[in-house]
Amino acid sequence: VWLPRLSALVSLLCSLFIIHDILKDGKQKDSIYHQILLGISIFDCFSSLAISVTTLPMPAKYNFYLGAMGNDSTCKAQAFLVQLGFSAVWYNVSLSL
Repeated sequence: VWLPRLSALVSLLCSLFIIHDILKDGKQKDSIYHQILLGISIFDCFSSLAISVTTLPMPAKYNFYLGAMGNDSTCKAQAFLVQLGFSAVWYNVSLSL
């Protein structure tokens, strides 16, 4: 339970650093490369937030999951953020073209 939380928080911090680094320099914002990198970092933040809470948003009725304290709505919100994080894959494809 703790390993995904730790790695997700590290990923979130690194993505926030990349976002800050790109936005602080005006010249970098004009580059297509940096715009795509900014998109990757933004969507990675969504995914990292969802992964960092691991089993907490899972419905409490599933007591066989360690730390399940949520309900159906929190579970759906976490699933939405994870799926939104998959948008970073398409940004990575854009970088390779």
